[in-house]
Amino acid sequence: MVKLKVETVLSILRLFTNKKNCMNLFESNRLTKLFSIDYPIIQAGMVWCSGWRLASAVSNAGGLGLLGAGSMYPEVLREHIVKCKAATTKPFWGKTFHFLNSGHR
Repeated sequence: MVKLKVETVLSILRLFTNKKNCMNLFESNRLTKLFSIDYPIIQAGMVWCSGWRLASAVSNAGGLGLLGAGSMYPEVLREHIVKCKAATTKPFWGKTFHFLNSGHR
């Protein structure tokens, strides 16, 4: 099981938001609005390690999770999409760059 320490990363990033003349990394922007995410963080689609567990964890934490499907057979990708939809109601992507979320089939 993937243990994602998103809160640690977010704590570090929050340090930068307190510095003078530094842009607020967490304010709403075009990226967060486009993908309906809380933070402008997009997980990389890494072959062999970015399956449904990591993608759903990133999405649940407020970023955009991505299924690294480059090495998956179509039936395996379908299985990961189904499991990711069951694990999150937030948006996520498949490496084929088709936008996926719980409202789409």
